[in-house]
Amino acid sequence: MKLYCFFRLFTSLILLTMVVDMVSAKITLEDGGYKGVVVAIHESVPEDEKILNNLEELFTNASQFLYDASRGHVFFKEVTIVVPTKWSSKPEYERIVNNPFSTAAVRVDKPNPEYGNDPYTLQPGGCGEPGEYIHLTPEFLKELHGNTTEVYGSPDRQFVHEWSHLRYGVFDEYGIVGDPKYPMFYKEDGKVLPTTCMRNITGWIQPVDGGTCTLFEDEYLEGDCKFIPDIENQVVRASLMYMPFIKSIDGYCDDTQERLHNDKAPTKQNVLCEYKSTWEVISKHPDFSTPRSSQIKETKPTFRILQRAGEIAGRFVLVLDVSFSMKGRPIEILHEASSRLVYDFIPNGSYLGIVSFGGESEISYSLTLVTPESRPLLGRALPSSGDLISATSIGKGLKEGIRVLKNSRQSVEGSLIILITDGEENTRPWIQEVLPILLREKVVVNAIALGNNATKKLENLATSTGGKNYNFFDINGQTPSNSLDSALIDSVTSQTANELQGVQITNRNIRLTQSIIEEKVIIDNELGKNTIFTVKSNLIEVIDVMLKSPSGMIFDSTSPEYNRDNTIRKRVQVVIEAAESGNWTVSISKSTFSEVPVAISVISEPKDVKVQPIRTRAWISNIKLTYPQSPKIFAEVKKDYNVITGVTVFGTVESPSGSLKRIQLLDDGAGADINHDDGIYSSYFNDFDGNGRYAVVAEMHNEGNAKVKKGSPSSPAIVIPKFKNPKDRFTKPPANNFTADDFIISDKKPDIQVPEEDELALPFQRITDAGSFRVENFNPISGDIISPNRIVDLKIISAGKVDDINVVSLMWTSPGDDLDQGNATALEVRADINFNNLLKNFDQSYLFSNDEVVNGSLKPVPSRQKQLLTVQIPDNAWMAVHANNTSLKDLYFAIRAVDDNYNKAEISNIGSAHFWKLAMPPKAKKRIRWWPIAIVVGGLIVLISIIAISVYLFRKKSANPKTSCEYRAV
Repeated sequence: MKLYCFFRLFTSLILLTMVVDMVSAKITLEDGGYKGVVVAIHESVPEDEKILNNLEELFTNASQFLYDASRGHVFFKEVTIVVPTKWSSKPEYERIVNNPFSTAAVRVDKPNPEYGNDPYTLQPGGCGEPGEYIHLTPEFLKELHGNTTEVYGSPDRQFVHEWSHLRYGVFDEYGIVGDPKYPMFYKEDGKVLPTTCMRNITGWIQPVDGGTCTLFEDEYLEGDCKFIPDIENQVVRASLMYMPFIKSIDGYCDDTQERLHNDKAPTKQNVLCEYKSTWEVISKHPDFSTPRSSQIKETKPTFRILQRAGEIAGRFVLVLDVSFSMKGRPIEILHEASSRLVYDFIPNGSYLGIVSFGGESEISYSLTLVTPESRPLLGRALPSSGDLISATSIGKGLKEGIRVLKNSRQSVEGSLIILITDGEENTRPWIQEVLPILLREKVVVNAIALGNNATKKLENLATSTGGKNYNFFDINGQTPSNSLDSALIDSVTSQTANELQGVQITNRNIRLTQSIIEEKVIIDNELGKNTIFTVKSNLIEVIDVMLKSPSGMIFDSTSPEYNRDNTIRKRVQVVIEAAESGNWTVSISKSTFSEVPVAISVISEPKDVKVQPIRTRAWISNIKLTYPQSPKIFAEVKKDYNVITGVTVFGTVESPSGSLKRIQLLDDGAGADINHDDGIYSSYFNDFDGNGRYAVVAEMHNEGNAKVKKGSPSSPAIVIPKFKNPKDRFTKPPANNFTADDFIISDKKPDIQVPEEDELALPFQRITDAGSFRVENFNPISGDIISPNRIVDLKIISAGKVDDINVVSLMWTSPGDDLDQGNATALEVRADINFNNLLKNFDQSYLFSNDEVVNGSLKPVPSRQKQLLTVQIPDNAWMAVHANNTSLKDLYFAIRAVDDNYNKAEISNIGSAHFWKLAMPPKAKKRIRWWPIAIVVGGLIVLISIIAISVYLFRKKSANPKTSCEYRAV
């Protein structure tokens, strides 16, 4: 009994890394008003009434400004603020059971080391794709009327700026100091222009570190100079994605004259959104699909204050399919997995109810407090046989689940229904009939599909309620149900604070073909508390397990930490209260000659909650796709708010056919990944082999190259730029463009500042379940119809003369054959003097051939590798491109990749080459030393003048001798 209680004590703390879908924090739109906007304050934030008051003020002001900026379309209607459990309870606070911090749209937490108190949005997706969350700090909110306003300007404008990142997937329209991809300045027609959303924004330039701004020939101005706009005297009205603190700005850039979008500026918005204005992207968002209402007179949101009931670990209902299709092996798998949930996974202090359904539904067990004493009772209530009737009513099961929750006579908001089904509903009520009730009661549904035939309505059910989707395929086979266990563990731990969660180190299936195998498992220095080694098998009775610690200590069947269940849970588990850090060896042996499938998983908790381990999560960009749409798979690897770079990350995708496909996820800022070294690794997946659901798992390994990078870059709010010396403002009038005279001209490369050496990360391994996605309309007969991905990092390295030939050198990251997978076949490199002609009429611009390649090749290198190309601009091509106008200085370049089936990518970002000397007459191209010529000419003029005067005087003397003598006398 002591061992049992000891085991229950620690298994109650089993907590897995969260799997957060990008739409898990569900926000809805009602009559133009956003509802379901959740602001969660982290448990570590000290209680301060000012934070709550200022949050309400921030949203109230931001709501009106958003309404005006969106041209009367949207505003904030209902905002929910969740305060920490440790804060004082008040009568007006509503009680909830879940912890929504990890799914909240706005999170109030300690500063990210990268930004301090700057608000920012985690935005790993592409153009038009929503961000993950907005990060605000307690200091930003407490100083709303003080330092916050002084540093950021109007806080409500800054918040709408971040909301535009989060909701609409638009990007910043300013340059970033020190970022060559999005520089602070760019060159055009012999002038230097600040990177702005509109061309006529005026201001001044100032070096970042003092001295004079330097302009490097043939390159962008990088990392040396900043632009300080004239905040008080601007007349421009856009854009909020530029510098929202400029008082005249009241909306987004568009194609009208008063808000005209500057498509030539090298902004993140232009590069990633194919040079579309922010309003063009925003106006196509589903939120703007209905006509705007002219009846909205009140934009002030209503506020709810929620507080988590700390004494409750969660409220759950298992809704289990026992219809006829579940008979046999499927119901056995369901029973084994749900038994492990009841006995091993769900924490003490939780409430659990059980519902089973087929054609009808019944409550197998009412909502019950989970304790060591109640677990066996709950376990015996789990269904172990299927129904004899083929009817399936998922709606009835869901309605019964709601009734179980409401019978507790407590708020059901935030409670979780875990639905597991294998089939299609064929009896009313339908899921869609029950969905409004779930939404009204704010009950979340996690949907787990067993096999390939579960209804297609599960994805919409889960995402509509803010839940997640999972899939387990082998319901008739002998493969251990690792992915099913992961889904159940994740579900029952989703209501726990992230820093309290355990870390899943490994979770993999193994074919035991030899009499004994050994698996190596790394326990990090920060981990080791309540470490649980689990080995599962349908033939668990022929399996034995032994552990060896780094110091050589043995844990086997004679150890008190060892626990075996051959009948119900079918697993061996070793629970170690304080596991050593280092390399552990798991030895698994079998007593039969036959091959035995086994699964091994290891979970461990932090030794000290204040010293967080490396944590991971994984998610999928889209969970419902129509071929040839391709999902992006993301995996985040961080230590608190610090990024882990150099990690080897793979995504394993199980297809409906049962095949496993493995792709590498990269953090290189190319392909599916838009931000280099931000700790979010990603890649497209398009290796489909049929319609149906695909399950995704991400594995992370440090093979010695990983480093801990301080902070994690995202999309931050920009602070008001100021002069180091305020008097500098009045030395020159503000301007919207500059000339070479305003800079020091240098033909040297800019000095590259070497960043501080990042801390080496110790060896670690992780595995994270990303959930599943579903593909429809796949047709293998259609062949290859997926294009290469768009190049977004084309850069002009240099432009000038080599041996009297004009040449341009370009660099980019090579695309794949199907998006970023495989290798493209060919490249179209084109140039034009007209930016918009290249952008809108790419096929009409000048096409370079192999004859004009000086260095490199027009054949793509392998996907996601850097490619260099130097081309010459021959005279006839130059004249064709220039249309006989030799006064132009700029030549624009773009690239389009083509695959072997002639599928063409979208054209790349546009790079501009600057031939500063081409505008000069041909002779003026040579550097002429004028000072010697001036001396010679001046000397000749003086000599001629002396001779002329001498001749004049001589003639005077000859004509008038007296005068001449008189002169002599004088």
